[in-house]
Amino acid sequence: MSYEGHEQHFCKNGHLFTEDDWMSRASINVPKCPYCQEESVICNPVDDTNFESYGIIPDFELAKLMISSSYECKCGCPVKHIVPAVYRIPSRDEIEHMRYYQPDDGELIKFIKLKKGK
Repeated sequence: MSYEGHEQHFCKNGHLFTEDDWMSRASINVPKCPYCQEESVICNPVDDTNFESYGIIPDFELAKLMISSSYECKCGCPVKHIVPAVYRIPSRDEIEHMRYYQPDDGELIKFIKLKKGK
């Protein structure tokens, strides 16, 4: 049996980025944001085994955390580049309430974490 997955990370500057789970496991370093090189401060693991996404935070939940959307920089340099969106960094408890299960058919199902003893 194998495991496939990815991680949704927030850096300390509020940038959202994803990383393949195997890349994170292969490194002893905390993942760094590809936009600003700051370390991840909170991570949401997503199990993608069997083409399912167990624990994913969908875009409509992420939008609730958005402070500013991404935009094309107008700095005047010859290279077109995008300034990434900035998000409020969620707490671990908030993340638990934003997670969904998305089976292979694409339908999102709210992920409910059961309390111990229930």
